[in-house]
Order: sequence, then structure tokens, then C-alpha cells
Amino acid sequence: LDDILAGAAQGDTQESSATEKSSTGSEQLQNNLIHLTAPTLPHVLALFLQPPPNFPPPATALIVLDSLSTAFDTAFHTRTSSKPHSQKTDTEKWAANRRFALQGALIGALNKAAAVHDAAVLVTSQTVTRVRAGSSALLMPALGGVEWDSAVATRQIGRAHV
Repeated sequence: LDDILAGAAQGDTQESSATEKSSTGSEQLQNNLIHLTAPTLPHVLALFLQPPPNFPPPATALIVLDSLSTAFDTAFHTRTSSKPHSQKTDTEKWAANRRFALQGALIGALNKAAAVHDAAVLVTSQTVTRVRAGSSALLMPALGGVEWDSAVATRQIGRAHV
């Protein structure tokens, strides 16, 4: 992060004095970053559905939620079930419906936070492979649903070459 911020502070200047100035600029940029940890889905939901009065701080331009799908997957272990919907228990059906309801509530709260605070919201998420009988495997977003898909303004798909 230090190298990225130093590069942002330095810009295109290649002088040796610019390197000294970039460390100061890097420190100023780091002072503008606020990192909050929300280790579970209830923490994330509480932060956005019932935000404290000082969240986000004034002049916030970007809110980043990293690996949001992990919080949902940890809270709802529905991804491991390979049963068709008609063969799931009532508890499994309830959990799946609750997952989508919470995703819809969260995306609404994220859109509200972006509009009220004039900030961009960036959500990163994983992808999953879905295999259906009689067809090939599909790479799909780990977060999805009608509410989620209709509320997302822009979707970028990146692929890491491993």
C-alpha cells in the first residue's frame, strides 16, 4: 500500500526531491484512509442498516466492502447442498430465502449510503461454479438474486491467472 500511495503522491515527477515529497504525500494519503473490520454478516448489516451517527465520516468519497460474499457464505451454509429446491427441508428453504432478503436489504442500504453521502460504494465478491445436471459448469457471481442484480449499477468481472 505504501508503494501505491507513494506513486499516487509522486505522480509523473521523476526528480529526487519528488521522492522525499512523496513520502510526505503518502503519509497524508494514509491519514485519509479509515479501515473498519466487520468480521461477520451481522456486523456488516448493523453498520449499514443501523449506521452510527458518525458513519461514514464527513467527506467520504469511497466505501469498500471486500469479499462480501464470504460473510454471506459463512452465515448461510446453503452453497454446499446439491439437492433440488423441491427436496430441501423447510429450514433450508427458509435460510435460502432469508439470504436473498438480507442481500436485498443490504444493497438498498448501500445505495442509500452512496446517495446520502455522495460516495461511491465498491463491493468485491467471489465467483462460484455451478454445475447442473445435463449441462456444463457455469461461473457465476457468489452474490446474486433479483434485488441484488437490479440494484447493482456496474459489474466488473476480473479473472486471476493462476
